[in-house]
Amino acid sequence: MYAQTARTECARLACARTCAGRFQRPGPFAQALDKRIEPEHLSQYGLIPEFVGRLPVICELQALDEAALVAALTQPKNAPVRQFQALLAVDDVKLEFTPRAISEIAQLALARKVGARGLRSILEVLLAGVQYRLDEYKGQTLKIDGIIDFLKAHPTRG
Repeated sequence: MYAQTARTECARLACARTCAGRFQRPGPFAQALDKRIEPEHLSQYGLIPEFVGRLPVICELQALDEAALVAALTQPKNAPVRQFQALLAVDDVKLEFTPRAISEIAQLALARKVGARGLRSILEVLLAGVQYRLDEYKGQTLKIDGIIDFLKAHPTRG
C-alpha cells in the first residue's frame, strides 16, 4: 500500500514539475514541489538506483534576475568588468562603466538567456573594436554609458 501511495505521489510531483515548466513563472506551489524531491522519489518514479546513486546532489537552479547579473558583473574579485579594466590598463587605456551600461549588459544577458556565464562574451563583443585599435586610445578614458551608443562610436569592424 505504501509503495503505491509513494508512486502516485511521485507521479504527481513529476507531473506538477512538467506542467510548471510550461509557464514562464511557476507559482509558489510548483516551487515548493521542486524543493521536496528526494532520491527515493526518483527511484520510485522508475530511474534505476545505480543512476540515482551517481547524482550526488539533486537541486534545481533558479534563473538569475537583473540584480544578480549586475552583482556577478561587478562584485567578485575577478569580475568581468574588473578583468577588462585591468586588460586595457596594461595599454594605458582607462575603462569606466556607468550603472546604466552595466544594467543594459545584464538586460541583454537576460534577453539572450545566457546567464552569468554569457556576461563575459557580451563584454568581449562590446569591446572588440577597442581592443583591435588600442593604440588610438592610449592615455584616454573610455566611458561606456550605453551599449548602443558605445558601439556606434567604436564600431567592432571598420
